[in-house]
Amino acid sequence: MNRDRRWIQSLKNGDNATLDTIYLQYKGPFLAFAGRYPIAKEVAMDIYHDSMIILYENIVRGKLDTLKSSIKTYLFAIGKYKIYAHLKSMPQLEERQGDEPMEKISVFEMDTTEERLKLLEGAYLQLGPKCQQVLHLFYYKGLKLDAIQAQMAYESKDTLKSHKSRCLKQLKEKIQANGKG
Repeated sequence: MNRDRRWIQSLKNGDNATLDTIYLQYKGPFLAFAGRYPIAKEVAMDIYHDSMIILYENIVRGKLDTLKSSIKTYLFAIGKYKIYAHLKSMPQLEERQGDEPMEKISVFEMDTTEERLKLLEGAYLQLGPKCQQVLHLFYYKGLKLDAIQAQMAYESKDTLKSHKSRCLKQLKEKIQANGKG
């Protein structure tokens, strides 16, 4: 009997230590996986907890008696769909900088279907590391420009704004280019 089968049987027998083992085993990898999506770490943790609960309930109810994948794959699939549901429910992202004008970002107005999310993710991964970091800190972590400027050692806030704007433009262009192919 492989490890996943032993874990399923242990959970069905009420062994909560096994649940702790699974939780700890996949927490780090799941958070790394969730980090590829535009969600805050706290949201990723909530989704992980919800996914673990669903996994446990499905095991106890006997829904995983004929599991054809690994527990990890099953857990991550639950998490992926919860991430998609979360992204679909998010309001349109806007700049949040005090008295600055609110710039709507049309690239995020797209439907958050799986295909569109993959397109966004693919375009994001094609950006340079500095662009990825700026966009991640601003849109995903919700940091203000002053904090990003200090963290990334930009000479001025204007330089950072300009760089962020260029990064967004690149992202939009890559999404359009990838969407046509």
